[in-house]
Amino acid sequence: MKKKLLILLMLIICLFSFFACGENFDFGPLEGGPKENDAIVANFGTCVQKGDYIYMINGLSEFSEDNNFGAAIKGAIYRLKVDTNGEIKESLRMAPKAFYCREQGSGLFLHGNKLFYMSSSMQKDKDGGRLMTYYDVFSVNLDGTGTKRLGTFEDMTKIKFFVEDSKVYVVFELKEKVYLLSEEGRISTLITEYTSVIVGDDNCIYYTKEVKRDTDSKISGIEDYNMVYKKPILGNEEEVKLGTENLSQSLYSVQLQEFKDGVLYYSKNIKAGSNPLNLFFAYRNGAEIQLTSSEQTNPYFLGFDGNKYLGTLFLKDNNILLIEATESGVPGGFYFIAGGVSGQPTYLFMDKSANELYFSLNNKLYKVKVLDGSNNPAESKTEQLLDVNINIEKLFPKKLGNFVYYVGSGDKDYYTNYLFRMDLRKPKDQEPVRLGELSKADQELKEKDEKK
Repeated sequence: MKKKLLILLMLIICLFSFFACGENFDFGPLEGGPKENDAIVANFGTCVQKGDYIYMINGLSEFSEDNNFGAAIKGAIYRLKVDTNGEIKESLRMAPKAFYCREQGSGLFLHGNKLFYMSSSMQKDKDGGRLMTYYDVFSVNLDGTGTKRLGTFEDMTKIKFFVEDSKVYVVFELKEKVYLLSEEGRISTLITEYTSVIVGDDNCIYYTKEVKRDTDSKISGIEDYNMVYKKPILGNEEEVKLGTENLSQSLYSVQLQEFKDGVLYYSKNIKAGSNPLNLFFAYRNGAEIQLTSSEQTNPYFLGFDGNKYLGTLFLKDNNILLIEATESGVPGGFYFIAGGVSGQPTYLFMDKSANELYFSLNNKLYKVKVLDGSNNPAESKTEQLLDVNINIEKLFPKKLGNFVYYVGSGDKDYYTNYLFRMDLRKPKDQEPVRLGELSKADQELKEKDEKK
């Protein structure tokens, strides 16, 4: 009887956490568009390119604004056609639903002839009130037709789109469980017991579980610790306890950081007497290397280029420093990257083709050379790219070709939170280009301002 009541309770919770899919909408069709075999460049974030076309968000709107299908302009999905120099030849609204995201790492995702994105939900509760903490997952054909709501979910986080066997899936966390959503709208539960979790680019989930120690077998006073596991997102494979003895042994409490370039990054809280250390490590192909040898905060992992680790950045005494990674697995030397950094920088992205790091400081955009052509520390020179403020609260700037796309704070209220771009070939005092179009309300404010 108790088991039946528990199952019923779980079903009720699920019903209040997400709704089934099934809604379809039509818009368009737009003429033109990329070829089927055109390369896709830079999924996720504010924009993604396929062939001569860029699919972008028209800024970020407020969650509370009307988001019925067809109403949205600000925040809607637009399609730009660009020439070989990146100049815009056409700008059209493609999907009139407002894009919305809660965290970095999500954004637009393109596969085949479909674009996938998140949007604030217009679903209603039983009293007719709008559910203000719910999000819709949508797909739309690249010509603007066939918008489909795949599902509606409450407070979903750690959202990751991925492709397997030519099908798109979404992994997300909701109410301390991790779920999988297919593009057909099917939902399944992946893991229910963990202390930290990240989704890898290899279509696997990495997570930690807490292990309760027997109080009769304490080691140096340590009672509980974390074990690290890996599980393929699709398929019936069992979870695998990761690798080396060091990664999961009981003297350490492991906290996962991120997964990129086929590498799992994590920290270990090492219980060394009365002064525990928080050190950072990387794990790849069954081998662990240590990235830091002393207490560091806010690290940025430069990644792996296929042959070697590129090192780790951190801030010390208003300087950005690089710790070199070595094949021996012991941290190497320290190298100066940038000085005079008053405040906490936000590392945005690494342009590996140019070995340049882009970062934000006090709402300004900077870049600095980090490595030379041989992936050795470079003689660094920090360059401020823009005099205007950028907004990185929801989405980081993104580089496509010779342009950086970013959400702008705006020198006028009616320009705030629209998408802009700057030309890296021009000086920093250039006039940024606002993309897309203003909403009706913002256009009216602009016209009033111009009449003053």
